[in-house]
Amino acid sequence: MLVSTVDPTRTFKIPKRDTHAIWFKHLPAELIGNLELLDSNESVELVINGRPTGWARMRRSPRGPTPGIRIETGRQAWERIQRGETFTLETAVPGMGIPLRPKEATASTRLLRHRRGNRGPLFGGYEFADFSGARDIALQRRSIRLAVARGDEEPWEPAGRSLTRDGLQAETLRRLEAATRKSVRLAFGRDHQFSIPMGLAHEIGLRGQTWRECLESLGRGTYGGPRLAHVFEYASRFNSWSMSRSRPPYFFSRTKAGYYGVPGADPRPSRFGAIDPTTYRLTELCQGLRAGRIPKPLNQIGDNGTVGGQTVVGLILLRELLDEAQRRDIPLAVWPFDGLDISSAAYDGRHVMFEPYPSSVRDPDVKQSDWNDAVASVLCIQRADQAGGLAALLDLEALTNEQRTRVQFEGWIVGHRP
Repeated sequence: MLVSTVDPTRTFKIPKRDTHAIWFKHLPAELIGNLELLDSNESVELVINGRPTGWARMRRSPRGPTPGIRIETGRQAWERIQRGETFTLETAVPGMGIPLRPKEATASTRLLRHRRGNRGPLFGGYEFADFSGARDIALQRRSIRLAVARGDEEPWEPAGRSLTRDGLQAETLRRLEAATRKSVRLAFGRDHQFSIPMGLAHEIGLRGQTWRECLESLGRGTYGGPRLAHVFEYASRFNSWSMSRSRPPYFFSRTKAGYYGVPGADPRPSRFGAIDPTTYRLTELCQGLRAGRIPKPLNQIGDNGTVGGQTVVGLILLRELLDEAQRRDIPLAVWPFDGLDISSAAYDGRHVMFEPYPSSVRDPDVKQSDWNDAVASVLCIQRADQAGGLAALLDLEALTNEQRTRVQFEGWIVGHRP
């Protein structure tokens, strides 16, 4: 379920924990997402117990941005409050540094910074989440990690974050809205596949559909098969439906076949050197930045290193994210579905979502972990962008016409070489 952004008329009640600062970890999550977008020393006005006060984002430390704001003006109002005493914080402030009333927006909203054609980086911020397809909420909170960076700063983790999938969805929308209000263009993503192989789409009756039409058909079940659901339910249902149409089962698991109710071996193996077109996308057959790092196919679920399960649930949230961004007038595009070249007009002034594959971009001397995977995804885009090489990395115009059609339906992993 999607969570709305901060109500501009809302008053928060917060206990005072420090004499000179307010730390983000002591604030409601819906406020943190806005305050984190402040640059070092950038000012913000807050109404404390009915009185306007001025605050500034704390200066960076060697470990990254300091998660708090310090008092600058209105000290008397702040000092009257004793530590441990609860104070009110009002967010609806004329001229406030965090404008919670969105500016009048239209579908043609354009971000003012980091626009196509400007010199320098294409983006002002980079945010990638290591995703999870787990059913268990506690496991989701342990596995989902969000890495954030602004400009050329080191990636860091937002304070007070322990995210479920629904929480990540709400956080993503909140951060996109806040960045839009500050005219900061974001590159962001999640590490699951953004589409299904074209061969599978043709098999299940989706030939000729666009990527967005495919997401809609899968999400609603209008293609004739089961609608997308958690892979624990969806995998066996899809297999049964496939076999009812005289096709082999699709999903399998080498280690958890009984748990999912699917075969224990690939029912669609490669034969005589030919890859089954329903299991792999073109991008997965190409070399990534790190040699030997090959993604597993969509139809493998539950095994170590697979993304099939998290892709099934991820596609549900991706469709919802696109719909909600449109409803909120958030300028958003997804590469390469909206154009094979990131420098094209389709991406001008929009936040852009990318599909990463952390294993292909993580430094070989860095240990694999959920956090390190999120950081590796940020660094891949950030380093290329800050060095002026992102446009070259995200240009697939050299593909053949047949390949271009396929890629704009299947998507592409950042860093894989066509």
